Amino acid sequence: MKKILPCVLFVLALFSCKNDDEITVPACSEATNVQSQSIGIDQAVISWSDSNTDATFTVEYGPTGFVPGNGTLRDTNTNEVSLSGLDGNTTYDLYVQSNCSFDNISSQTPAFSFTTLPELVVPQFSTNLSDMNIYVGDLDELNPSPYVFEYNLATSLFTDYGLKQRLLALPPGEKMNFVDADLPNFPDNTVITKTFYYNFDENDPAAGRQIIETRVIIKMNGEWELGTYHWNAEQTDAVLNPESVTVPISYSNQEGETVNINYIIPGAADCFTCHNINGAESPIGPKMRTMNF
Repeated sequence: MKKILPCVLFVLALFSCKNDDEITVPACSEATNVQSQSIGIDQAVISWSDSNTDATFTVEYGPTGFVPGNGTLRDTNTNEVSLSGLDGNTTYDLYVQSNCSFDNISSQTPAFSFTTLPELVVPQFSTNLSDMNIYVGDLDELNPSPYVFEYNLATSLFTDYGLKQRLLALPPGEKMNFVDADLPNFPDNTVITKTFYYNFDENDPAAGRQIIETRVIIKMNGEWELGTYHWNAEQTDAVLNPESVTVPISYSNQEGETVNINYIIPGAADCFTCHNINGAESPIGPKMRTMNF
């Protein structure tokens, strides 16, 4: 009997170990329903759903198209992550991985893409027009920022068949106030621009255009200041230049004739000749009776 008892205990211990070895740990489930809670210029809050118990999460993100493993990592123990220090008007890809234990980790979610808001318009003269954030995307597309209003005038000046794009940007949370049929009362840090260009073919705008200049007037500390940006030949940017410059232009008019002109970009003194009200620089076009948004 004494010899049998150790054998019985050994068999019981063997079966006990076998049962422990067969315990199955559920695989860590992948996060679902990844979505943005808020998106700003340089920050975003992203959340997701998770069916695991007591999981933590690793978030990887970077500019769209980045290869996982080369992005920025963030660890969190909640189903949400706040990202900061992002670039404005930039699309990012983000992946979420659930961590149930040291050796029980889910696969990454499919890429979740989001785009930050564009940078605010800068109400001061920069060397390059692009730094003022008036446009988004490629500058030569002349796509206004969402913070910018495009408008036309009921009566506009003739400029040798040149075309014009007029834009108005008010500071965040501000508005222009009606005074009378003339100029409204613009708040400080208002930016008004007028860009001059010619289509290469007046009968086919899709054939392209030559952008020549962008005139900018900014209200600073109650006073208006003028500046003119000259576009480069590559049409990639425009540079602040107070000098008068002559630019040769060639285009096909509505009759199919080739027209060659020498377009004169006015200098600072020339601009003041027109934009002079009681000896002070001022906008002259955007009057309440003529503005059409």
